Amino acid sequence: MKRTNTHRISPLGIIIGKTDTGERLQISLGHTLIVGATGSGKGSVLWSYLIGAQHYLDMQQQGLFLLGYDPKRSELAQVQGNRFFRVVFETDDALELIRTLVHKMRQRQQAGTRTFKPTAQDPFTLLVIDEFNSLTTAGDNAWRKEIKANMMALLSQGRSAGIYIVAAAQQPQKEAIGDYRQHFMNRICLRVENAMEVDMVLGAGAVEQGAEAHLISPATESNGYLTAGIGYTRTDSEPRPVRFRAPRITDGDIALWCSGGEL
Repeated sequence: MKRTNTHRISPLGIIIGKTDTGERLQISLGHTLIVGATGSGKGSVLWSYLIGAQHYLDMQQQGLFLLGYDPKRSELAQVQGNRFFRVVFETDDALELIRTLVHKMRQRQQAGTRTFKPTAQDPFTLLVIDEFNSLTTAGDNAWRKEIKANMMALLSQGRSAGIYIVAAAQQPQKEAIGDYRQHFMNRICLRVENAMEVDMVLGAGAVEQGAEAHLISPATESNGYLTAGIGYTRTDSEPRPVRFRAPRITDGDIALWCSGGEL
């Protein structure tokens, strides 16, 4: 059954939630970082972005090529199919996948155009990485060094080639996201432990500008998980943090969408 949720459909951008004033929050297709503690609603934000990206590109009559890396075999464990072309779980497979993406980027760059023009045969490409922190903890030193070099290439040059990274992380350790953060044009911070972590995700001065993600109460059964999905976003087009709430995306919603259904 097709279910149309206009909350996530827009010809102007990707809808990821609603602001405190009830307006739909739109962000651009681009490198996106999502950080939040366990139970903060990180998964709902991630899937809202992916579903919104697919709707947005469909309305532009453009396609979307999805890839994934999930070292914990959790968020992306059962998604390969109609939507995702390939999902990997092991470090060796992740390195091979990211190498392939860099090669694709170099091929597209050979066209010599400033802006990537997608086609049905060569659409926009999104690499979804769950547990982004693992890039600095998994594998051996050689693996981590090569992963970082390739990731930096994709983050710094992928936009002009129509290749984007969507990364989710539980903790904003400086060593995990510090060198990467500036390349994420969309940065989203859900509940984190302290003000320093908010600034680490959204950038210096975010807390002073009102981003109080560290003051969001944990979502628990006793409060009906009311705070899940609440967070702040800061984008290249909107440098001031904006508070929003993402819609709840259930396992059933994910299964339906990944199998080719509409939400």
